[in-house]
Amino acid sequence: MINKADHKKPPNRVADAERRSEGAPGAHDPVIAVQADFDFLSDEYRTLFAASGATLFQSPLWLDAFYRTLVPAVAAEPVIVTVRERSSGLLLLVLACVRQKSLGARIMQPADLGISDYNAVVVSSEVFEALAGMAHFRRELRRSLLPFDVFLFRKQRPESPDIHRLIDGMTVFENINAAHETIIAGDFDLWERQALSKATRKGIARKQRNLEKEVGTLAFSIARDAAEIDAAFQFLRDERQKRFADDLLSEAAYFDFYRAVAHSALASGSAPTYVGKIDGRIVTVDFTLADQNRHLMLLAAYSSDPAHQKYSLGLQAILDQMRTRRAAGISIMDLTIGDEDYKSSFGATRVPLHNITLANGLIGKLALTIYRRGSWLKTIVKKLSSKLH
Repeated sequence: MINKADHKKPPNRVADAERRSEGAPGAHDPVIAVQADFDFLSDEYRTLFAASGATLFQSPLWLDAFYRTLVPAVAAEPVIVTVRERSSGLLLLVLACVRQKSLGARIMQPADLGISDYNAVVVSSEVFEALAGMAHFRRELRRSLLPFDVFLFRKQRPESPDIHRLIDGMTVFENINAAHETIIAGDFDLWERQALSKATRKGIARKQRNLEKEVGTLAFSIARDAAEIDAAFQFLRDERQKRFADDLLSEAAYFDFYRAVAHSALASGSAPTYVGKIDGRIVTVDFTLADQNRHLMLLAAYSSDPAHQKYSLGLQAILDQMRTRRAAGISIMDLTIGDEDYKSSFGATRVPLHNITLANGLIGKLALTIYRRGSWLKTIVKKLSSKLH
């Protein structure tokens, strides 16, 4: 039986039937536990995350804000699976999930709720290989997720730990959408000449000159305090509401979540909010995530003022971010999920994402069959992401 830590039951030892974990300290004697809360800001999680192949959407600040601000406001149950070394308590793996119910179907998903472009198990490559080789562990990990009818683990990147190797019976198929990223390995100006077409380069430069001549100078900066972040997020919400009728920022819980991440990352710089202003007036905002290797462009809004429409403020903002982040030593510019045409203008390459699913029982099998056909379950999953109390 798997320990439900929130019910105070002692965890059970997972037998190491195969003994294939000699190179991974602690992985030969793993203990699985399931709990409703977890300290994602703890040193042990920070250490695990740093050694893992997880993404910025599993970072300590992101998941702390996710479970602290978003999950309580949404019809979801936190399900956080941890794996530890039995004798020392060393944290080996975290699988952060939520459980929801709709139309009688219990749907288990990773910590996403519509806000994560990539999902991943948080585990080092060495421990992952060791655990994936244990048949009994794979069965116990699947059992730890119960009860569920459908487990939908969507948007897994190619380099992330492959969850279907950790849980028996999962099905893998490609997501309809892909991620897009461009790598700037050397000099920015050289990359710009090589990656951007001559027409794109000249077009952006011409619009920069015309904007400065006809309207004013567009100056970019990173929000440095809470007041600047709040002003930027108000602009972000207002402008996105004008463009997208069902934008997540229209929901107070989602707005509060993103803003909480931006506030909590002020000291670390791991979630910079880029602001473009003309004569002190905000005209562009980009909320991003970042580490020492990757700059991830997550949410953006640009002025809807007709006086600004012909200047491609969005393209100017993206190019400035890339230039600024490359100067800081970052090489991967992540334009995230979605196949929008503008991404190819920056030399972005397509990165396939995969969905991994698991059915439990007749209801689950039926639901997944319908899901693969693109019908009602996909609509339910989308609605569950913004179903607020």
